[in-house]
Amino acid sequence: MSAKWMRVETDFVDHPKTFRLAALLQEPLAEAYVLRAWTFLSRFCPTGHVRDIDGTALEAACRWRGQPGALLEALVKCEWLEASKDGGWEAHDWSDHQGKVAQRAAKERERKRAYRERKAAEASASVPHMSHGTSAGHPAQRDVTGRDVTGRDVEKKKEPPSPKPVERGPLVYHPPDTPPAAWDAKDFFRWFQSCRQTAGFVGEKWPRLNLSHWWAEVLATPGMSVERLCDGVRAFGQRQHWRERGLPFGAFAASWREFVPAARGAA
Repeated sequence: MSAKWMRVETDFVDHPKTFRLAALLQEPLAEAYVLRAWTFLSRFCPTGHVRDIDGTALEAACRWRGQPGALLEALVKCEWLEASKDGGWEAHDWSDHQGKVAQRAAKERERKRAYRERKAAEASASVPHMSHGTSAGHPAQRDVTGRDVTGRDVEKKKEPPSPKPVERGPLVYHPPDTPPAAWDAKDFFRWFQSCRQTAGFVGEKWPRLNLSHWWAEVLATPGMSVERLCDGVRAFGQRQHWRERGLPFGAFAASWREFVPAARGAA
């Protein structure tokens, strides 16, 4: 469950930890990284725990363009984040500042768990009890010939054949056969995944984000076109940090604005 709001204290901008983060990153507006990290947690990790071992998703959500891992290291040094013992990261004093967000998330998880258990119990109770006896409630007696005591042949029910296992291979994507100007969101996703396959990576599953909404927002940006967005993907793929991870689509969707200007300069 994601929250529609979060708490930010009035001294956040002038807090000593904020100044220290700006000094470490050499960026005067470094507090924007903290705000982006906090909104990411509120939406996807309302308990304040990020199960992101190398910090890839968190740094992408913060739109970090520096050395991979440097932002996470600085956030830990300034005590905005803490390394979790079981892997990932913990937001410092998250329950004190965003406790209501975590409580609402816990209640929602409990409500869904109870709903699933109730549905499972109802489905189990609705299965009728099958009696294998006679209409009088006594089991029918059969002789060695396969007939019951009335002399009638007992028809043996044929069990349906077991379904054959479905063999699943890697997802295969083919680039659209239409010009980029005519693409929709699904066409762009197929093209992106075909680039992954050409580079030797396995295609991703359909993303969880509202792809049509994202696509409309991107194309509504002044001066934007599908061709320029494709150039941004190519610039995105030149980063060593992303080549090692096979160009994940979610990371590009979260930071596409950073790579389109770079593509424009290279053109």
